[in-house]
Parts: sequence; C-alpha cells; structure tokens
Amino acid sequence: MKLKILYAILLLLATFASKANYFNYSVNPYSKIAATSTDLNQAQWVEGTKPRAIKIYKLVFRNFNDTCPPPTKSDYLVLCAYVATAVKAPANEKQYYEYYYEKKLWEMAGIKIGVDNEETVKKKLQLFWNKYKTSCKCDALNFGLPNGNLLKYALSQNMPGLIETLADTYMLDINFIDPADGLNLLDYIIGEVERLKRNTNSAASVKVYEDYKAAVIGLGGKSNRK
Repeated sequence: MKLKILYAILLLLATFASKANYFNYSVNPYSKIAATSTDLNQAQWVEGTKPRAIKIYKLVFRNFNDTCPPPTKSDYLVLCAYVATAVKAPANEKQYYEYYYEKKLWEMAGIKIGVDNEETVKKKLQLFWNKYKTSCKCDALNFGLPNGNLLKYALSQNMPGLIETLADTYMLDINFIDPADGLNLLDYIIGEVERLKRNTNSAASVKVYEDYKAAVIGLGGKSNRK
C-alpha cells in the first residue's frame, strides 16, 4: 500500500513537471534524488534504489532540458569575447556574478537570474558543464591552440579567475580531455611550461605558467601523464 502511494505521488510530480517546462530543484522534496553527471535526461536514486521508480523520475527531470537548449556558435563567440575583454558586471548585478563571462554561462545553462537560488544555480551549471564542457571552445589569433577549450583560453588571456570560479564556486570538472589537443588542463599547462623553458627569453612567461600550474593543482587538477 505504501509503495502504491509513493508511485502516485511520483506520478503527480511528473505531471506537474511536464506542465511547468522545468523542474526547480529548490522545491524538490526528495533529497535522495540527483541528476547523473552524463545526461540531463537521466535521474536516479542516490540511496534506496527502486528501479521501477527511476522511470517516473526521468519524467520529472526531462523538462529540465527546456531551460538549457544546446548552445549556438554565437553563444560560444560571445562567451570567449567576454573572457578576452574581461567585461565586469555593473554594480546592480554583482550580487550574482563578477564578470560577464559568468553571466553568459548562466544564460547558456538556463539559469533564471533573481529567481533560482544558489543551490539551483550550481546544479544547473553542473548539468550544463557535464554535457557541453568539451564544446566550450575558443578560436582566436592570440590563442595558440585552435578551437581550444575555454579553460585554456582563459589562461592565454590572463584570466585564471575563471577557472577558480568554475572549479571552486560551482564545483565543475577541470580534468576532462580537450578534443583540440588530447590534453586536460593541467597537462596543457605542464606542456606550456616545458615549451616556454626551451625559449631562454621566456622566463617571465614560465613563472606565470608555473603559478597557473600550482593554482590548478590547488583546485584539484590532475595530470594524466605516466
């Protein structure tokens, strides 16, 4: 009887979510629910797994996609431009973010500014990043890695704060492999240090990238080198 009641409640939640166009995590009464890190459409019990109930929860989470459409080429161009120009948010927006590259990421993740609470913002960004992180790439004349990942581009533009914000504030993955060069962030930095050391006129740049290396390791960066 209790199981039937639970299923009835889950079905009502799924019906509500399908009409609401999105599911607001902040009103989720089930603390044991979490979206997987690989697919926005998946949801599962963290504890006490009930396999048949997962299908119902997939209905609840399905409409979360409606607030996070696939980014366009224009989205990426604007994002990279905000990183390159280091545009800061005006005073009336600083309670949410410091730079406009962060605001653009919020927009791309379907975050509702002034509506979504801190936990919802973090979860939406995590869902977005887990699906699109390898697609967040920049291509610029002053960037030595064609179509390199946003994180590496940020370093080339002397904006390491972006990496700290994503890794420390939002707990986003910084150890994934970038399709552009087959390297994760830390291994890319190590390679840049080695490359710059071969140039005897690059002592200052070597110091900069050594500092980047230490900072990324401090944020949980891992090397895949054997």
